[in-house]
Amino acid sequence: MKFSQIAIYVPDQESYCDNFEQFFENKMYTDRLKMFGVFMGKAVSDVDLELSFDHSIMDGVELEYITSFDECHWHSEKDLTKPFLSHLGIYCTKEEFQKYYEFLIVMGIDLLQHSTSYDHSNKRKGDKKQSSRKYSDAIFNTEEFIGFNIKLSTEA
Repeated sequence: MKFSQIAIYVPDQESYCDNFEQFFENKMYTDRLKMFGVFMGKAVSDVDLELSFDHSIMDGVELEYITSFDECHWHSEKDLTKPFLSHLGIYCTKEEFQKYYEFLIVMGIDLLQHSTSYDHSNKRKGDKKQSSRKYSDAIFNTEEFIGFNIKLSTEA
């Protein structure tokens, strides 16, 4: 298992990205997307998120800023006026996803979110007008277990 993402909740995506870009002299790219799934035990659809990314300041690691626009997101339990570490993420194969997912469930770790993303605004190579990418994510409440939350992510 190797972490490949550091995700930080920020209350104001634009100002934090501007600060980042001034300090690191590198532009972040943004992605507005929708998700459906189970958040804090509740089935939801059309959860609206804005993400900003950078891949240049750490080798092999993505820095992600997250801003949620829906109260049903698991972040709503936190103080949303200040930035905080959301999770460390692991991009994995479908087999690895299932293995780690089952392990964390057996360990009794609470599942904060199990979702599928869709309707990505940020086009990637080969995408047409709207991105067709979809990811399956599971975020576990491992803060008390190892000091931070873990997100497992794989292509859906």
